[in-house]
Amino acid sequence: MKGQTAQPLFRKIADHICADFVSHGTEHSAIPTERELTQRYGVSRDTIRRALTFLNERGLIYTRPGAGSFIATRRSVHKKPQITSFTQDMAERGYRATSEVIESRRVPTPQQIAAHLGVQPGEPVFEIVRLRRADSSPMAFERAYLITAAFNGEPDPTGSLDEQLTKAGYRITTATENISAVALNEQVAMALRQPLSAPGLRVFRVGFTAAGRAVEATETIYRADRYDFELEIRREERDGN
Repeated sequence: MKGQTAQPLFRKIADHICADFVSHGTEHSAIPTERELTQRYGVSRDTIRRALTFLNERGLIYTRPGAGSFIATRRSVHKKPQITSFTQDMAERGYRATSEVIESRRVPTPQQIAAHLGVQPGEPVFEIVRLRRADSSPMAFERAYLITAAFNGEPDPTGSLDEQLTKAGYRITTATENISAVALNEQVAMALRQPLSAPGLRVFRVGFTAAGRAVEATETIYRADRYDFELEIRREERDGN
């Protein structure tokens, strides 16, 4: 189909290796040798090496020279229901947060976003799309919409948007979040170095100031194998119960 790019063979093989051995294997256990993988999948050794390199870069396996490849330790990030930025979340857990800016522009507000921000569809907003990393490992794909009134000029997409809003007098004090499971599309899967249609956690957040004004609406898709949410729930006491 026009506009779609065929997935490279080594990516397909990497997906197979991940599904056949890594996803269900034990941490630090060996996966088959390059020769065994070549025979299993019927491809060249160069393709296998590229697939293993890809998995290594994703932090799913590691290689010991002369010993082979092994399943890496799975490290997860736990988030509690508090208003914190991605940078704060990572710092509290000993990670260094970095961002790769994919897009930063002024756009007409999409209709579905306008309702959340309380603006008219087509009214200008800032759209910032970023890949968020923890210690250089891709962690989340983020698309944020910000009201233009909060900025004198353009926001800095390389810095903390939460801090910039606070400095501009639009500190977010409350937020609504909707959390759902999604299958990663091609763009997000490639950015997060995950197989196409791998599971992800989608969090859609709308942030409000103390005055109740919505200032940002952000969709963040997290790697499901590296991120989870911790909730504290309480029983509501009622008379007679």
